[in-house]
Amino acid sequence: SKILSGIWVLIPFCSLPLFFIEKGLVGLQHITEAGREYLLRLTKCYHFLGHRALLTDEPYLSSAVAIEPTQYYIIHKQKIIEVLQQQPFFYRHLAMELAYELKKAELQRILVTSNQILARVAQAIIYLRELYPEHTWTRQEISNFIDSTPTTVIKALAELENRGLIRQIGRRIEILNRDELLLIDEKEVFT
Repeated sequence: SKILSGIWVLIPFCSLPLFFIEKGLVGLQHITEAGREYLLRLTKCYHFLGHRALLTDEPYLSSAVAIEPTQYYIIHKQKIIEVLQQQPFFYRHLAMELAYELKKAELQRILVTSNQILARVAQAIIYLRELYPEHTWTRQEISNFIDSTPTTVIKALAELENRGLIRQIGRRIEILNRDELLLIDEKEVFT
């Protein structure tokens, strides 16, 4: 299946199949009961969405929206069960994927104020720009979105501008090199 950017892939509290992203970029977000929106991560090609919900037999807790035109495969639960029974090596791959995501989630709480902030700001400005192109985002709004502080976001934006990846014109942020922004490693040290 193919979808255009801005279209929802996962709907929270629904129990749907597993998605495999073949091409494109998808933002996984969570909206709290108070209506506050958080970007959890950007999912690039060759990754799954919905596997936690599928394995726990629970509905999705987060939403996913295509940030750019995306091509994906839908894999229904019954087919996954058949594959897992016939080809147990797939369990290992799925377990490795879940273990990797758990590791990132555990480290995120520690690293969010230092190492991951540059990647999180880069991902957030791409996400926000694609979904809400007419809105001029304040540093406070960006910091709320990634659960950081305005001062940290200002420093990260200055670093991204120094690298020639963005340009700041007043409150407006112009993305100069989207591909390089997406390549910023979450382990990259930023102080």
